[in-house]
This record gives sequence, C-alpha cells and structure tokens, in this order.
Amino acid sequence: MILFKWLPDYIEDMIMLYLNSENIQRIGESNLSVYVWLRKKDKTIKEAIENNNLIGLKYLIEHGNVNVHAGNDEALRNSAKMVN
Repeated sequence: MILFKWLPDYIEDMIMLYLNSENIQRIGESNLSVYVWLRKKDKTIKEAIENNNLIGLKYLIEHGNVNVHAGNDEALRNSAKMVN
C-alpha cells in the first residue's frame, strides 16, 4: 500500500492482520500480499470452506476463537471430501 511503502513487507503484513475481513475486502486483493489476503478474506469458517480456502480455514480455527462444530459440521464434511 502507498501509505506503507517505506515499511518492510513483513511489518506491513503484521499491521494488516489486525484488520477485520470487511476492511481487508475493501482494500482489495491487488493491494495486499497473498499472505494477508488468504488469511483474512473470509469472515467465517463456512465462507473459507465454500471458497476452498484451506489457509484461511486454518487461520480462522487457530486465531478466530470459534467453535468449529457450531453449525459447520456439514461444511467441514464437504471440505474433507474436496481434499480427497
């Protein structure tokens, strides 16, 4: 991003990871690193699964402080089928 052009990329990524999914989507994929985009573009576990975003799914499970099984059992089963 232009505002952060003087910062090293890894520091910019660390800052961007503090933004929520809505802000990440407003900024847009072309203005973010792949590292940040894949982790933050999906708001929910269901969205990450529907978008085949396994990196985002893993991030949400590890950092989202969510109950993986709350309403996501069918989506998780479907994602497991896609992997096989």
